[in-house]
Amino acid sequence: MGRDVPTVEVVERLNIAPRVAWDRIERVAEFPTFMESVQTVEVLEERALPGDRTEVVTAWEVELDGCLLRWVEREVRSPSEWRIDFTQVQGDLSRYEGYWHIRPRDDSVQIGRASCRERV
Repeated sequence: MGRDVPTVEVVERLNIAPRVAWDRIERVAEFPTFMESVQTVEVLEERALPGDRTEVVTAWEVELDGCLLRWVEREVRSPSEWRIDFTQVQGDLSRYEGYWHIRPRDDSVQIGRASCRERV
């Protein structure tokens, strides 16, 4: 039988415009300046895909529960859908994937993030 993989789902409602939320989320290299657990994020590669999508490869170092985790992930950014899908391609976890999704709501946005991870 397979093991359950820990899944994290976060939903936040913010009183900001969708464009402001998107601009913040897609600037991952700045995450260490306002996210204490994120030590470094480096954009390794970026290329245009069909439509308005962009593929971005990033290298991460994050402190989680006193351990430093490192991984490289592939992101597909879809601004017309306000969505970023990501998958680990190399790193300390045997599996790490998920998404960020911005959903406009009246005068605010709802930002959802879901991910699953499994330690090696």
